[in-house]
Amino acid sequence: MKKLLSGILLLAVILSCALSFAKVKQGNQEVAVSGSVTQIDGYTYSGRHINAGTQFNLGGSYGTFLTDALEFGVSTNGDLSMNSNAGSSQLTGGGFLKYHFFTETDIVPYVGGQLGATRTATYQPNERTLRSTKLSYGGMIGVKWFVKENTSFFIEYNLNATKDMSNNSLITNRGLFGMAVYF
Repeated sequence: MKKLLSGILLLAVILSCALSFAKVKQGNQEVAVSGSVTQIDGYTYSGRHINAGTQFNLGGSYGTFLTDALEFGVSTNGDLSMNSNAGSSQLTGGGFLKYHFFTETDIVPYVGGQLGATRTATYQPNERTLRSTKLSYGGMIGVKWFVKENTSFFIEYNLNATKDMSNNSLITNRGLFGMAVYF
């Protein structure tokens, strides 16, 4: 983990030598890769509380700017957590809409919403494995740092809620970080 953070910092320093203002325009496309640290909390079919703990995640997204500030796209994220008491895996996919607040600097804040589906499997000792597919919805807030005209690093707070027909619920808090390229 220390080497990964050192590598990201080194890459940021190298790329920052060519800083320019963000020049994303209508019709531009964005491809992003991300990682995250996630906290998952919810309830089983039998009503028992499950805290799956901290999970690590990999994900990706593709978006198109419908206007100079409004981006629509699709994303997917996968989580896996195992510990001595419980574990879970989760795969989320769906669409997002982000509004960017472009300024005269290379820092661009944004807000957005998302809608999709989440496939979850929860493992408990002495209980059956619970699998379900649920509607997933939520919001996000983040900031992009453009290190070149067509490259940015970003951090994002992402909150997802899911609920299925059996009234089982799951809340996912995700702190996302990644890199995006624009073309």
